[in-house]
Amino acid sequence: MKTYVKIPMLATLLAVAISSCNKEDKNEVIQQPLSQTVDASDPDAMSAALVISGAIRHQGELPTPTSMSTQNPKIKNGKGLQFSQEGGIVKLKFAFEPGADNHEYGGCFIQVRGAADYFKVKATNPSSAQAIAIELPKKLVGANFIIDFRAYDVNDVISEVSSSSVVLGSIHSSPSVLIPEPHLQEAYLEKRDSKKILNN
Repeated sequence: MKTYVKIPMLATLLAVAISSCNKEDKNEVIQQPLSQTVDASDPDAMSAALVISGAIRHQGELPTPTSMSTQNPKIKNGKGLQFSQEGGIVKLKFAFEPGADNHEYGGCFIQVRGAADYFKVKATNPSSAQAIAIELPKKLVGANFIIDFRAYDVNDVISEVSSSSVVLGSIHSSPSVLIPEPHLQEAYLEKRDSKKILNN
């Protein structure tokens, strides 16, 4: 008699387990936005789609520079203008110059301009030469977006902000793209025109 009671109970438990697995699978599929096209003009959507190895997301604006300006570290030799495309990699390259206390590089805060969140990327090496790889979404539309970033040292002393404008797509197919910073717009046009001369 006991054997007949156990079999239905086991069957019921198995059915519940299978049902639970199916629900979890459905949830996992819903949470995969990788196939969606991202508009670069939407800062929040763009920020959500970026992939930065080892980065931690935080809500809010970039942390402000430390008030002791003479002791603040500095960002040097950053690329103010970059070209990339959907699925591409943007490399945030810069030289970290220690402040008056001469402390080593501690990490970097990165934000898509206008987004409601930012990334914190801790240092993987204390070298003054840094290069942070930012992976762009595979489906991307729009002309350009801007990345703002601040470096900090091991004592959490924060630098002033630096920026990099990322122009998307071929420079031949985007003759009308407008870059917010005038000097970067001029550099973009010079590069575009030099490419045209080489191809003629």
